Amino acid sequence: MRRGIGASRIVSSQSERERWETLANSLEKESLETFQCLAEDFKKSLSIFIDKYKELINEDKEFRLEFLEMCDLIGLDPLVHSSHSWSNKLGLSHLYSEISVRMLDLCIRNRSTSGGLCDIEQLIDAFPQKLRVSEKDILKCIEWCKPFGGNSIKVIDVSGKRLLLTTPVVMVNEHHQLLKMAYERKFGISITHIKEYLGWSSQKALSTLNYFIQRQIVWIDESNGETYYWFPCLLGTYRSQLDNASDALFT
Repeated sequence: MRRGIGASRIVSSQSERERWETLANSLEKESLETFQCLAEDFKKSLSIFIDKYKELINEDKEFRLEFLEMCDLIGLDPLVHSSHSWSNKLGLSHLYSEISVRMLDLCIRNRSTSGGLCDIEQLIDAFPQKLRVSEKDILKCIEWCKPFGGNSIKVIDVSGKRLLLTTPVVMVNEHHQLLKMAYERKFGISITHIKEYLGWSSQKALSTLNYFIQRQIVWIDESNGETYYWFPCLLGTYRSQLDNASDALFT
């Protein structure tokens, strides 16, 4: 005949379970307290670091980049963090506000010639040398501009080159393909080039180009018999290619 478990074993089992729960709660509390202590120590250490190197962070763009990358790794944004007034200590809020205003001003002033699509490298060259602006700074400022609307300013990657779009232009795959082709050719493009390179019909090539032309993103050049189309946002790329060709003539 099978015996029952018995009341004493049930009570014993419940007591053991309660002891384990008590131990688990105790360990959880200790872990939380340890983490809070570590977090406070880290805040103090970071505050000391900022006090010591704030001038270098502001003046040296490479050091600033490494500092911001470190903050990204630990999920910390020193620009919006209120604890210890890190943002005020660094002065980065003021710096990035100035960069953001200048960036938007430059983009708006150049819309009539570039159609609102510009090269980040050329944009950086237009900043005063004293600001020591890097591409990382520009990308950080773009994050700051999100309150103006998700489509107010966008980054477009063209084979590794980053362009800024500051007009409400909807770019589909064909537009990206054409822009990539123009960048890789590093020269003006023609309907013939587009047909050969992308395998498009003349109608599709012209239709895609017209979309850019109507928005002043592409210039038309009819000076050499055949019509060529140039992207002003790629002038830096064109210039480097033309400079290389010019150097080759004298070597």
